[in-house]
Amino acid sequence: MVRIARLVRRSRATAPLAATSLAAAGLAVTSLAAVALAATSPAATARETEPKATGNRPLLVTVDDLPVAGGMHSDAAERRRITEGLLAALARHHVPAVGFVIWSHVKDAADESLLDLWLQAGHELGSHSDRHLNLTTADAETWIADGERARVALDGFLSARGRRLRFFRFPFLCEGDTEAKVDVPGWRGPARGTSP
Repeated sequence: MVRIARLVRRSRATAPLAATSLAAAGLAVTSLAAVALAATSPAATARETEPKATGNRPLLVTVDDLPVAGGMHSDAAERRRITEGLLAALARHHVPAVGFVIWSHVKDAADESLLDLWLQAGHELGSHSDRHLNLTTADAETWIADGERARVALDGFLSARGRRLRFFRFPFLCEGDTEAKVDVPGWRGPARGTSP
């Protein structure tokens, strides 16, 4: 099983640096923008006055809609150039990341090779569903089937490479608009599971 990836702790120092590099690569990564904004929010300022915990404060950088931002680029060479640019920016600043895959956008071996580049660079891949359905607008049964389809496919892809699936991110970060959707009975799939 996998767990929801959440930005639990934020680092004011690394978020702007990484966001600048990613912007230079021509990519918009909303997770980094959210980290940067959260670090300067009133809530973050209040946290800064609280006693600090000792030790490292990890930052989980995430990139959604792999391979290459929801399939907006039809040319395989362009998708590869964008992926290599993003990975170079992450490497240049020693930023580990989790890339969230929309499985229906993995159309062929060229797309799988883009995901392999992420793994070879030392990053993790997580599921972002099969078709990026919004749980607020989709019925729970359809949404669960979509998430499970992606989980099975991505888990198979990762297992063949000696890796395992550990993360899931809700599409649009929507966790449901009704109590029934927020607590889908009996489902311990990618969004509600726990990692061993």
